Amino acid sequence: MTRGWRATACAAAMCVTVVATTAAQDRFTPHDVARIRTVTAAAISPDGAHVAYVLMVPRVPFAEEDGAAWEELHVVGRDGTSRGFVTGAVNVSGIKWLPDGKSIAFLARRGSDQTRGIYAIPVSGGEARRLLRHDTDVVQFDVSADGRRVAYVARPEKPRERQELERRGFTQEVFEEAVQPQRLWTADLRNGAAEGGPRAIDLPGHPSHVSWSPDGTRLLVIQAPTPFVDDDLVRRRVQVVEAGSGKITATVENPGKLGQVAWSPDGQSIALVSGEDQHDPSEGRLMVVPASGGALRDLLPGYDAHVRALAWKD
Repeated sequence: MTRGWRATACAAAMCVTVVATTAAQDRFTPHDVARIRTVTAAAISPDGAHVAYVLMVPRVPFAEEDGAAWEELHVVGRDGTSRGFVTGAVNVSGIKWLPDGKSIAFLARRGSDQTRGIYAIPVSGGEARRLLRHDTDVVQFDVSADGRRVAYVARPEKPRERQELERRGFTQEVFEEAVQPQRLWTADLRNGAAEGGPRAIDLPGHPSHVSWSPDGTRLLVIQAPTPFVDDDLVRRRVQVVEAGSGKITATVENPGKLGQVAWSPDGQSIALVSGEDQHDPSEGRLMVVPASGGALRDLLPGYDAHVRALAWKD
């Protein structure tokens, strides 16, 4: 009788242990939160056969040094199979397909790089090659439709006085005191890499985005009057700039905050997501304007929702 009771008690204890262990495994914990991976950007290939995407991979708690999450480049095909192209302790951003659809361009700092440059990796396999290196970090870029030129926005060089202060140990950052406007540049691409020196396009403001017109003669530039936070939030404007001369040919006076902007396939119009007015807390109105300048037209007047993204259909 005693042996039977002990056997029953032992079996019950084992069941309780198994149930408790299973429950612990099924429970969502703070450690699970720290391991959540997120897709932060995606780009469809010109032929629609692949999607390149950036996968944000948090550092492993208590195993890796503290720091921002890693950002990897992956590609998924139509069959749903995904493959990592640039993975590990990397930070990839700004992904976009080159016009021929054979390679993916991206921003990264690799190997012994001191600054963030433009790289490209073939979809068929192989190592990434550097397309362009700049003396300062490249912030954003676009390659012309013929694949022969690149336009990009880069951070400014630190003034010598600031560099000297930092060398002497003054590394404190005083908010908005030492900020300098970013600059717009263009460069020729030959044999898959930049050749010759880059050419600066001097604009009266702080550029943050550039994209080539379909015919490669103009640049769509987003810039604010200054790098200060208030200007960058509510005073960014779209401008059309001649790629050769750097002359501003049109300025779009969007009424509020600015979101996504895109050329029409024929280069005659510009679509944008904008705030309804300067008091609108978020951009969300879908508008279109002639690339030569003119009045904005709200494509969805009275639409009771916020537009987040747009795409032209050719």
